[in-house]
Amino acid sequence: MSRLTSAQIDDLYTGLRQRKGLSASSIRQVHAVLRRALERPI
Repeated sequence: MSRLTSAQIDDLYTGLRQRKGLSASSIRQVHAVLRRALERPI
């Protein structure tokens, strides 16, 4: 698995907000899921 960078995560959030039109609440939910996933060992 390649390394995930903070720039890639920022791009994800920007895309969700601008291209997909998600609300701040939805983006917070995505953030919570992503954070939990990244905390788990592989």
